[in-house]
Amino acid sequence: MRIDDKAIEIYQGTFLSVYKYAQILSENDNKSISNFISKHPSGDSLWLRDFIHFSFEYYTGLDTHNNIRPNWIFGDKSWVRWEGRRDNWHYWVEKFRKKYNIESPEIVTEGIGVDCFVQFRENEKRRFLNTDRGFLHCKEMGIRKIEEGACLECKFKTDC
Repeated sequence: MRIDDKAIEIYQGTFLSVYKYAQILSENDNKSISNFISKHPSGDSLWLRDFIHFSFEYYTGLDTHNNIRPNWIFGDKSWVRWEGRRDNWHYWVEKFRKKYNIESPEIVTEGIGVDCFVQFRENEKRRFLNTDRGFLHCKEMGIRKIEEGACLECKFKTDC
């Protein structure tokens, strides 16, 4: 699947989850999505999903008359907001996903040995150990497990 098609699929799926009706995209809408993808190529659908949900999270807080247009999501202002996002953006995107019952993307672990995966989780837990950011990081990544490693030392272990 081309990245343009993936962007359209994510946009339309998110729109449907938020507003409970499907939006038909015009030729200009498709063009604005293609232009955005050509300006900001990443090839990564996880990044694209985060970007689209980040932008939707912003616009759902505004009075948009239940109609968020693709050129708002894939426009220059959205890109500027993305570039200037704060460290806690993941928290707000996850809150948005939960509110509208949108599944969070899975971290791909296929082809990774168990030892490598366990070591990765431990390293990630220790990155921000005993900080608010660390607690949110572990929660976002789904790597909380109280009975092992860094979790035993963490001051947030009772909140997990």
